[in-house]
Amino acid sequence: ARQPEAEGKITKLLLLGSALAEATAIYGFVIGLLIIILLS
Repeated sequence: ARQPEAEGKITKLLLLGSALAEATAIYGFVIGLLIIILLS
């Protein structure tokens, strides 16, 4: 990035995106486990 002021925004967006991806992965895992437990 050539603009120094834009760098902070980009970093925040990247962090937010990875945090959301991690959260959805964890939620999916938990929901999958719950479904397996409920069905068995």
